[in-house]
Amino acid sequence: MEINAVVFELAEVRKMGPANTDGINVKIDIPEILNKGTIIRVYFIYSANYSPSTSYLKIGGYVDLSGSDVAKESIIWVKNKKLSGELGNQVLNYINYSASINSIFIGRPFNLNPPIAPPTLKIPAASSVPPIQQKQVQKAVQKSGQNGKKK
Repeated sequence: MEINAVVFELAEVRKMGPANTDGINVKIDIPEILNKGTIIRVYFIYSANYSPSTSYLKIGGYVDLSGSDVAKESIIWVKNKKLSGELGNQVLNYINYSASINSIFIGRPFNLNPPIAPPTLKIPAASSVPPIQQKQVQKAVQKSGQNGKKK
């Protein structure tokens, strides 16, 4: 199965309180899937609800999928109203990625925090870095120190 496109058709933001939040609850709803012959269209609504206020951000649209499993997936949807295993994971991750990145720009004028949890970065201890990388890091640090010195 191949993801052909994501199309956004709806964006809605409502700020109902102060910008500070205790948390953001992100939800992705799949209200409908349509079989369009060689393509299935997965409609979605991505919602980010801010607490303790009742502020929210919504983005809606659809993802078009094609491939050999199109008929099978649309039958599963009609029977169970669910996306199956690996395809479901791919579609939900694609929607989450696309909508969360675009929500940054939609929520910015309202001073709402983006509903993205960036990974925590950690600097490894010197002993956990392989010796070859340690030398490369040392050379890079020395070079950057030389660039900042006046001659």
